[in-house]
Amino acid sequence: MENQHENKNDNSHYFILIPSEVLRMSELSEGAKLLYGEILALSKKEKYCFANNDYFINLNGVSKRTIVSRIKELKDHKLIRTEVFRNKNQQVEKRNIYVLMDYSNRNVTVENNHQMRLSENLKKIKKNATV
Repeated sequence: MENQHENKNDNSHYFILIPSEVLRMSELSEGAKLLYGEILALSKKEKYCFANNDYFINLNGVSKRTIVSRIKELKDHKLIRTEVFRNKNQQVEKRNIYVLMDYSNRNVTVENNHQMRLSENLKKIKKNATV
């Protein structure tokens, strides 16, 4: 797999950003928040992250079970979506992880962007009409 960040054994540095909306999600574990930041950083170039579990295991020094659990947490909270590619023997060959937040329109999911804006605008119109 292509090196997605600098080699963690060298002296180069990078940082990740975790959006404040995600940091404030009390129902999300701290580890899932950190993983989300990693996925965001790895998604910048290709608009998705293709790191496998082994990459995250080595980076964070945790078990496969922990990574799988954190990814499930992020999926359950609709922060990410995964796409798995399997070979003809149904073995996983590749996984893409897509971030479902459009940070150019803060706190709006890409898939529900239009619906949410319409709903918010209708609420504002109704509120102003009753004043």
